[in-house]
Amino acid sequence: MQIRILGLLFLAGCAPVVVPTPTVAEVEVPKPVSRVKALPKEPTPTAKNFVFSNAPIGPSRVPTVCLVEWPLFHAAAAVWGSTGRDHRGRIYFGVSCDGAENLSAHLFEFDPETGKSVDIGGVVENLTRLNLAKPGVEQNKIHTKILQAADGYNYFASLDEGGENEDGSKLPTHGSHLWRRKPVADAEWEHIAEVREAVIASAVGGRFVYFLGYFGHVLYQVDTATGKVANSVRVGSVGGHTTRNFIADSRGHVFVPRPKVEGTTTIVSLIEYDTQLQEIAAFPMAHYGTSPDASSHGIVGVTPLKNESYAFVTDRGRLYRIDPRDTGTAFADLGWFHPDGESYTPSLFSYDGETILCGIGKRGASYEWLSFDLRTKSATAKPIVVPIPVANTKGVLIYGSTTRDDEGRFYIAGRYIIPGNPDLSTPAIWQLTP
Repeated sequence: MQIRILGLLFLAGCAPVVVPTPTVAEVEVPKPVSRVKALPKEPTPTAKNFVFSNAPIGPSRVPTVCLVEWPLFHAAAAVWGSTGRDHRGRIYFGVSCDGAENLSAHLFEFDPETGKSVDIGGVVENLTRLNLAKPGVEQNKIHTKILQAADGYNYFASLDEGGENEDGSKLPTHGSHLWRRKPVADAEWEHIAEVREAVIASAVGGRFVYFLGYFGHVLYQVDTATGKVANSVRVGSVGGHTTRNFIADSRGHVFVPRPKVEGTTTIVSLIEYDTQLQEIAAFPMAHYGTSPDASSHGIVGVTPLKNESYAFVTDRGRLYRIDPRDTGTAFADLGWFHPDGESYTPSLFSYDGETILCGIGKRGASYEWLSFDLRTKSATAKPIVVPIPVANTKGVLIYGSTTRDDEGRFYIAGRYIIPGNPDLSTPAIWQLTP
């Protein structure tokens, strides 16, 4: 039928329909198929900031202690609790400087399998590499923990304390820098931000990394999704008082102590913030040092537990626990960590994350190995010998909490004073084998 109609139209004088021949440009040329496969994206390692192990039969048994060897550098003076680890089981520590010009703290990596320590960079050297070094800049301390976040990076901060007033009336000259670094060989430091306060503590919660600066307990929130500072809030403090640690949980909530003067009394509350840094709860705390200078250290020991709760101890030796829940955070006062009452306990660990807490505490001039049973609320204390390579050493100070290697060994840090030279201190890292 179609052929007949077309024929009639042609006989009637109608012009036939002309179909244009496509030009070369209009012809779709098939694209060659690539035989090269795209390289798979390197997976983000799962952060492993702490490990648990079975509690020993005798949890109060004193562990074996040995010094970790590492290369000294210019003006190295102490490790003020700045320890951490990564998913591979490598241990990190930040070494602070004192007593000289051109001060630049350094970061070290220790491999427990080989016993070797490597210097992986100095702060001012990295500021210079990135063209961020201001004239006369110093960064004499890395005081924060070195913590691995959800993006696989290790985060930490450096600070300058030059020119500050310990009563809180004057900030340090050069403030702080926030850093991150991939835990792989030859990785370079990445700069996140410069802040005005001296950042002394850090914590990881959810996708956020939190940094706390003095004076006034100023809290900074870094979003690992962007690698930038997302928010900040002034928690508040008294004078120059600064806590040495604070806590963040898996929800991204963060807990910071707030000392506050009311009349003639200073009261302290642990303030809970949500991920928007909105204050949502306050928990009163007793037995917390509140001197308005650097002599009281707030929260000194912190350790996570298996059910995503945390235990922590104040500078007076009081033990507390927080348990994040859907209905709100539960807060508990567990009593004194030392069986005889007050003590300074700047290291805190948990063997199994469930039953036993342990750490090194100090009453008077002697250090002790402390253990605390979370089920019975009972504590024990035994003398512990911390080896020093120089005889008659004075001024031994020990800090550090949480950090363990894959074999379950604990790491503490600090310094000691060389005999005959009270102005010269030497940094130290100790490994404790249960």
